[in-house]
Amino acid sequence: MKMPLKKSLLVCCLVALFLTSAYRLIIYQSYSSSSTKLNLSRLTHRKGGAGVTNPPNESFATSQAKDWVNGNTTIKPDAGMESLLWKPQTDDVNLKVIFICIPKTGSRTMAGLVKQQLGEKGFRHVGVRFTKVEGDRRKLFNQKGKILFAGHTRHMEFQWRTPPIYISVTRDPVERYKSFFSYSFYGDRVNPDYAVTNMKENRAKMAKSRGGNTTIPTLSECILQEMPFCMKHDFLLNTTLKLLCGWDPRCSDVGEWAYNQAVKHVNGALAVGVSEEVDDFLRVIERLAPDLFSNIYSSYKQPKSDAVKQTTATKSAHKEQLTSEAEEKLRGLMKMEYRIYNYIKDRFHQIKKELFFSVHS
Repeated sequence: MKMPLKKSLLVCCLVALFLTSAYRLIIYQSYSSSSTKLNLSRLTHRKGGAGVTNPPNESFATSQAKDWVNGNTTIKPDAGMESLLWKPQTDDVNLKVIFICIPKTGSRTMAGLVKQQLGEKGFRHVGVRFTKVEGDRRKLFNQKGKILFAGHTRHMEFQWRTPPIYISVTRDPVERYKSFFSYSFYGDRVNPDYAVTNMKENRAKMAKSRGGNTTIPTLSECILQEMPFCMKHDFLLNTTLKLLCGWDPRCSDVGEWAYNQAVKHVNGALAVGVSEEVDDFLRVIERLAPDLFSNIYSSYKQPKSDAVKQTTATKSAHKEQLTSEAEEKLRGLMKMEYRIYNYIKDRFHQIKKELFFSVHS
């Protein structure tokens, strides 16, 4: 019995629709699987030295960000959390390394070491500045080859084929603040031309804000009297939080959103260390990325190395202590800065523990 023509056409259409849908489903599943494998291959989760592919544990950052209480630590090393160690992909001919240099954390010394190490591996150095990155985004993004971006800059949200490797070092907020104030008006033991120019400009601005008085106030006076330099300078209050948060306008609000964003970027970095433990920071990045930093610690420890000379040259030429009243006020102004600093330090200690380094309390 022959099927009417209209019914035959309807059946053919339904069969064709079914086959098309099935084909699309197969293609989608295949693409999803390969895409997942590609993303997972970009980062290798290292646990106890064995390579296990796992995606970054971003939920950990969110949960820890909510666990802050009165300046206590945000990471409990024995809480059973997953490993914090990541083996970066380092064989890309267009690999980018981004060193976010936070002022007065030993960044000139560290940047010099990193530049030397990566230069020996074929990296070209491109300096970046805090005020110019946004205007140069396209220019920076289009840089070809192996590049080290280093400078006083905020976290840069670039998406290259191979994820860039971020590193940074921070410092106790009050100590960093004191050092920056001193450097701004008195320089270091050996002042290059740009430092001398910077001091002259800062002294002129300070005198203008004080009605022509050219005497440099003490740091305590500057804080307690809320002078503009001490309250509004980008590199004084909450600098670590702002720089690690990034270029989003909300980063300058120094609130919960900025903190969570900074935590996310810290967790995505190869390592963010603290200058109080700089030897261990160098050991950590050497261990995590030996293809890039295989000799960085031994280079730093050589008695006559450029790094040692730089460390000596950049020591403060003028130091002063804060009054208890000024320090209490400053700490109150930098609650969020201490929050991110403590998170970084605790996370760094956990990384050291996983790499079998001793953790200093």
